Amino acid sequence: MNKIITFILAMLCCAVLLTACGGEGSEGTVSTTAPAGNDGYRVSVTDALGNPCSGVIVRFMTNGEQVSMQVTGENGVAEKSLDKGSYTVELAFTDSNAAYYYDRSDLSLSADKMELQIILAKAVSEKSTQLFAQGKDQNAYAVDTGCTYVPLVEGERSYFLFTPTQAGKYRFSVSGGEASIGYYGHHHFVQSQSAVDAVDNAITMDIKQDMIGEDAKPVLVIGLDAAAGVKNTTLCIARIGEPSWGVEDEPWQEYTAQTPAQPYTLTMEATQKLTYVDITAATDTYKLVYNEADGFYHIGSADGAVMLVHLARGVNGTAPYISFEEMLGDGTPDSGYTALRRYFFDEKGEFVKKEDYTNCMISYIVNVDKTYGVYPLTKDLEYMIRNGGEQQGWWNVKGHSYLFGGNVGEALVGVNPEISWMFACCYAE
Repeated sequence: MNKIITFILAMLCCAVLLTACGGEGSEGTVSTTAPAGNDGYRVSVTDALGNPCSGVIVRFMTNGEQVSMQVTGENGVAEKSLDKGSYTVELAFTDSNAAYYYDRSDLSLSADKMELQIILAKAVSEKSTQLFAQGKDQNAYAVDTGCTYVPLVEGERSYFLFTPTQAGKYRFSVSGGEASIGYYGHHHFVQSQSAVDAVDNAITMDIKQDMIGEDAKPVLVIGLDAAAGVKNTTLCIARIGEPSWGVEDEPWQEYTAQTPAQPYTLTMEATQKLTYVDITAATDTYKLVYNEADGFYHIGSADGAVMLVHLARGVNGTAPYISFEEMLGDGTPDSGYTALRRYFFDEKGEFVKKEDYTNCMISYIVNVDKTYGVYPLTKDLEYMIRNGGEQQGWWNVKGHSYLFGGNVGEALVGVNPEISWMFACCYAE
């Protein structure tokens, strides 16, 4: 009997020990069940694109007094265990200099409504910049990446300025409010038509690294056309990836002359004058023969008259149709230059290379005869004129840059396309 009583007492002691450790199967865990009458309220804060907003202070209010607060986590959610009841929610921010907008019309919680979603946006600065667009001065407001609640002029176009600081592919979209979006160029010259077509009321643009300098960055003009009665909307700007790589991003290969330019002086007899190539003549009229000794093209034979190219103004004016000197300047944007270049593709249309002739051509220009502005025709000059002119469209009779006609599509009667590249060539006779 004593053994039976001892066994029963031992079992009772084990049962008491198990209960103290947290109950059946708990293995020492602590219960997280809320006290009776309390429950968790959940507030989610996102931007208009659905991205979570972390670090936002969510204040739970009753009768205008704060009863609790919670900061949103990385998921943009603030959860708080409170007595079941009625509360209103307000947001607060750690950055006192930042301004935000969110709809405050219904931010209530109750015993039956324990979750709330708030869409947060930046508030646009009250300071505006004036730019000239659509024939008058317009107010334009600066915006940044993320979503910004912006004012609109109903029934008209409102302008916003975005200055990217990082290269990338950017998406511009509108959320809420009927307004169509467009890109209207840079702030120095605002275009009347959008330069990018919108898809699903959003535009995507590549901002390349060479557009973003240390001293100057592009200021892009975004326009929103508001429907009648629409006075506000949310403009969202998101960097969605790296910029696309295209032919325009390939590096230029600077052309190096086979025959470097040297100072040149033209010697003519008193009875001689410069005669320009007749570009309406037959192809074999000007047979070019290369002279290895001097590195120049001659007419008819290696000892014939030197074929010259009118590159610079000189005392006696410029070449017909176009002046290379005026076109290229000194090779800097301040001189108003237009680069002389060409893209090359193979027979399948695949990109091969890009050549830049600008600096090489300028090296010839600075060495011309100072009286006549001419230099002997070399293989380098022929190559650069032919290829640069091809890229510029000088030989394309249907293009806007065709050299030898009046109106687009109207060629100078009788121009021989085989020798039209020699339009600036001349010789002494």
